[in-house]
Amino acid sequence: MGNCVNTARRATQNFTSEDLESVLYNYSYSEEDYNDLDYGATPCHSSFCPTFGNSIPAFFATVCALGLLANAALGVALHKRPSLQSRAVLSLMALASAIFAVAMSFFAAGFSSGWSFGEGSCQVAQALWYGSLFAQGLVVAGGALQAKWSRPSWCLTWVFFAAGFALAVPAGIESKHTDGVCFLSRITPLTSWRLAHVLCCLAVFLLLPLALGTAKVVLWWQRSSWEPPVNMTWFFFFFWAPYGLAVLLDALAERLSFVSTCTSLKTLDYFLGLSEGLGILHCCCLGILLLWGQLTSTGSYLVPTKTGAVSSNKNLEP
Repeated sequence: MGNCVNTARRATQNFTSEDLESVLYNYSYSEEDYNDLDYGATPCHSSFCPTFGNSIPAFFATVCALGLLANAALGVALHKRPSLQSRAVLSLMALASAIFAVAMSFFAAGFSSGWSFGEGSCQVAQALWYGSLFAQGLVVAGGALQAKWSRPSWCLTWVFFAAGFALAVPAGIESKHTDGVCFLSRITPLTSWRLAHVLCCLAVFLLLPLALGTAKVVLWWQRSSWEPPVNMTWFFFFFWAPYGLAVLLDALAERLSFVSTCTSLKTLDYFLGLSEGLGILHCCCLGILLLWGQLTSTGSYLVPTKTGAVSSNKNLEP
């Protein structure tokens, strides 16, 4: 959660009268300082970290432990059902989610006692963190498209999986290790690598679910003989789409300076932090949902009937 590292933001236009009164109340300036003060460049400090910072290590550790248990159990359940048609998609999702949990354990330790693993390890951890997320998003979308051929290909699913980690290279390059903290820089100018990372988040967390949902609606409306099957793996986008929107707004606020007040910047920081917290919950919650689908045989794909109605087909998904 970069909010707890990059806490100093700059308002892009003049403060409101309330913000100005707060500045004048908390600081004293000489007459020369007062005349030279540029209110539009006054640092705006987020209150997200003081509010939630102490609970982050415990949150990370809890989600990490539950995520590892849930995805390990899901892997065992999949191993016992080798004939499952969607086994390729679910297996690689469980693997990616487990990698995410392992990376989270290092960040939990870093938040608790400071990052002591070195800058190279920081970049690798950030790349694994985002790579596992991008891999899951691409595997979900790829599985939906491959359902047209009734059985997702292991080979093609691995290609989507590997492509997700390739998309995380900009995140690894832009990661910094400063004063015992490993973070993805947000306060530097929007470099080409940072822009590439923002575009990857936008593509995987927002454009992919939008494209899948649009295709589902359009094909259903046209009474097509096939449409992307909705299944439990789509919940991944429910967890991470808000974060994708937050990353986009944060980049626009930095690049275009459309946020005009300190209050707006603080609200944006809260949205960024809370949406990331929601996304992190996918590590255990999605694994539990998929495991529940395995054990109860209710996690079925929803496929269209010839009349356009939607019915479940348990032969396609556990």
